[in-house]
Amino acid sequence: MLKKWIKTNPGRIFALIFFSVVLQVFSTTSYYLVNPMLNAIMDGKFQLFIIIIISKFIVDQIANGSLSYGTYLYEVQTQDFYHSLRKQNVKFYVENPSNLSEMENDLTSNLDLLDENYFMQVFIAFNNILYVVCVFLALLSYNWILVFYSFFVAIISLMVPKIFEKFSTKATNQIARSNSNYLENLYQWIVALDEVRRYRIGNQLVKNTSDVGQKLEKSEINQQKVITFSTFCQNLIELFGIFGIPVIAGILYFQNKVQFGTIVAAGYLANGIFSSLGEAISALTIARSTHEVRQELNKYCKTKPALPINKLKTIKIEDGKVKFSNNDVLSYNFELNYGDHILVTGPSGSGKSTLLKIITGQQKLASGTIKYLNFEDKPKKFNLSQLGYLPQENILFPGSILKNITMFNDKLDAEAKEIVNDVQLAKDLSKFDKGIYTEIDPNNITLSGGQKQKIFLARALIHPAKFLLLDEALSAIDSKTSTLIIKRLLKEKTVLLVAHNLSSSQKELFTKEIHLHEED
Repeated sequence: MLKKWIKTNPGRIFALIFFSVVLQVFSTTSYYLVNPMLNAIMDGKFQLFIIIIISKFIVDQIANGSLSYGTYLYEVQTQDFYHSLRKQNVKFYVENPSNLSEMENDLTSNLDLLDENYFMQVFIAFNNILYVVCVFLALLSYNWILVFYSFFVAIISLMVPKIFEKFSTKATNQIARSNSNYLENLYQWIVALDEVRRYRIGNQLVKNTSDVGQKLEKSEINQQKVITFSTFCQNLIELFGIFGIPVIAGILYFQNKVQFGTIVAAGYLANGIFSSLGEAISALTIARSTHEVRQELNKYCKTKPALPINKLKTIKIEDGKVKFSNNDVLSYNFELNYGDHILVTGPSGSGKSTLLKIITGQQKLASGTIKYLNFEDKPKKFNLSQLGYLPQENILFPGSILKNITMFNDKLDAEAKEIVNDVQLAKDLSKFDKGIYTEIDPNNITLSGGQKQKIFLARALIHPAKFLLLDEALSAIDSKTSTLIIKRLLKEKTVLLVAHNLSSSQKELFTKEIHLHEED
């Protein structure tokens, strides 16, 4: 993940490193000048004292300017990286149908977590480590004993994060999971908001959301506990370094091995060493704790381009099992080949709709395998979003019936006016004053169930797909009209229709019928 962040703009990273080095060198120089400044006072050299004061002011301004511009470069680099990652994220979910709340979590919470707990922490750690190196060199110019003591305390300080790394990682991962659960729970209730109002169970929505929200809050509090205790232990060790170095410098002064100003300057520098080292270690501990989140987001970068669906020959499910929260299990052994016209029937609960969700990647198998084979019978990754899938619950958009058929592609307008005849929608349109140009309000739909299904069927046919998967697409349409529509649908290359109310003569139009049974 860090390499990809750097590759977003290597030139900017070089500039960022340059200004970080300038910042830490000049910050160290500012404290280093305390030594000659105090010695000038002790020796009564007023002019030298003024020169050093002015020099220190200039050094501080250069450091501040470097900090500001370096921070700006970091923000620009990070936002450019997130822009590319979001594009990969959206592309991944377009080609790999999945949970909506999972997508929302990756696009919002996990990116925020990555920003605050990884890139920012790495940036902080890098600058603090640079500063520690600069201070070590400054102390070495005074006396090697000061460096030895600082190094000894630093080694002990470095051992603290290893002790807490496991706990902080666990706490951060729990936040990511809790946030995902919160979004998923919220989504499940929001999509059913009309039912919540109808049955007046708003209190249950509030209670359920509150319960899940409390779990998220507890996980965040738990992470803070781990970080706070780790920081406390870190600070305790730092105190030995911060107070020890001035004491050693004082002893060296009385032994005439260093100047008086060294005592104060070493104290400042010691504070800088251990506070910076503590911040660097704390930052790296937090950054390491995002390992699981980084692995999750990294899948978008590693994803190979999916093949177009016209390269797909066979969809095969072998010993597939789906488990539900109520412990129900559905089993599948199924094969759909290019050119098949298959009817899937079975009682309610036998898994007809679930079968289509498995094929389209919306439902994962608990066990068994699903393979998508090309025309050489080799398993490949395909862009499943290109499957012509028509679910039971489809969506109408604000706009005319025409726009809902063409999906706002004006180039298909002429063809849409022809295809309404294929799905027997023309007669319905004649009842509307504006016909196919009748506007639809998704919040106040006056269309019948059959009319909506015909619109969805027209939408599926006008956007042709090599594989057409239809879930109860004729359930609200009368038998005579359904027969005419089925005959038109079966002109498509590959059709899989889920239905439960077809007549014997309608079933005979298909090349194969697969009857699913409920699990015992």
